[in-house]
Amino acid sequence: MGRKYYELLSIDSVDTLRSRMFFKRESSDDSYSMHLEDGLIEMKRRMRELIQDGVTFRNCIVTGHGSSGHIKVCSDSITRRVWYDHFYRQGFDRLFPKSDGRLYFGGCNVAEDPHGWAFLAAAARSLMSNGGGSAFGWTSVGFGSPFSGHERHLWGDTKAVMVSAGGDTLRYYRNWNLITDAEGNPTLPEEGVDESDY
Repeated sequence: MGRKYYELLSIDSVDTLRSRMFFKRESSDDSYSMHLEDGLIEMKRRMRELIQDGVTFRNCIVTGHGSSGHIKVCSDSITRRVWYDHFYRQGFDRLFPKSDGRLYFGGCNVAEDPHGWAFLAAAARSLMSNGGGSAFGWTSVGFGSPFSGHERHLWGDTKAVMVSAGGDTLRYYRNWNLITDAEGNPTLPEEGVDESDY
């Protein structure tokens, strides 16, 4: 691989409807696409190959079927526990060394309820803690647009978890507004963050 930096790493499953039809993202001058056939094992292997080749990115989009607190990559569900067991502190954050990187989950309801907060926090810590960045997703069903190739969420909230460089500090955002207590200090979401296995 000749190039060493891209703005976007796009990860999707070749078995998703979006990939089979109108919405397959192809690599371009600013993006690198990773179309997966074998799920989590292939995703980790290919990400390690990018690290070994010295390739880095600013942002990442993971597209697949989702529900509260998980997203499907082929037949594998990636949950909070999977992020911590397979990615956290294993060097995958070296793919995203720049500050203010974004990790977007293009799957329905990924950020819904306390499981969604825990999923976003684990993903941010696992992939964005090198330079600091955020993981975000929606609490609603998404619809793929045949015109733009992007997923649209017509209702629900956008939730984001921002991690500091080094991964020590988390900040929680709802609809791009920092969640704070009565004194204006950053705090946990009102509904909590469910760290239980599910």
